[in-house]
Amino acid sequence: MVEMMKKHGLWAVCFTVFITVVLMMTVQSGDDRAAEAQEDKEEGQEEMQEDTEDAAENENDSVENQEATEEDEADGSEDENGEQGTDDGAEESEEGVEAEEQDEEGDREDSAPSAGMNGETVAYQAGMELQTNSVIADAHDYLNKITGWGRLESVVTSELIMTPAWQKLKENQAFMESEGFAVSAAKRDIERAGQLIMIVETEGDKDALLFLHRLLHDLDIHINESEGQHFGVTEAFGGEGEAQGLSLYVNRYAGE
Repeated sequence: MVEMMKKHGLWAVCFTVFITVVLMMTVQSGDDRAAEAQEDKEEGQEEMQEDTEDAAENENDSVENQEATEEDEADGSEDENGEQGTDDGAEESEEGVEAEEQDEEGDREDSAPSAGMNGETVAYQAGMELQTNSVIADAHDYLNKITGWGRLESVVTSELIMTPAWQKLKENQAFMESEGFAVSAAKRDIERAGQLIMIVETEGDKDALLFLHRLLHDLDIHINESEGQHFGVTEAFGGEGEAQGLSLYVNRYAGE
């Protein structure tokens, strides 16, 4: 190289510089390309990482959206179920209230006097309630002394109907029928008492006397709210069977 430089002089120097520059540029260019390749590689990795992170975030967002959707659907279902449950509960409550009202109405009908179907159970003429109730109590007390506690067997009806007390009973019955009670089941019971009095007087039937006592007894304990056994023979306060049995007994003597 030195010998060539001495021989050729300046030209050799220029050539040498040129070669050196070319070599340096070549080396530098290779380094630049390697650096650029490395840089491109790193940028590609960063982009891939960013894409991966974006995909992960999108996936998380999708999962969250799906969970939110499921929660909304669950809430909607609960609301629907709650509304349906409320409606069902309200319907059941209404049905329960209606059933209770029907039961109470049925109980009232069962416990109500059979005469209630045909009008008033007990009705008085104006201003006659207290006096009428007192007369019922007196009539019941009289018949209780005659027929109560096994005394009926010793009664002689032909003698009984001639006593002043029996005449007073007839007056009391007539007063309650004409002046005491207004049109009602209780008045029809008093009319039946008059029929029983007639049977005792005309037929001498002690059963009529027994029915008469039981009829006035039931009227007294219910109207005056006194204590005593309930026989159920009145139309106002009795059972349908017992009252009908008394009616058949009376009608048998009346020829109906």
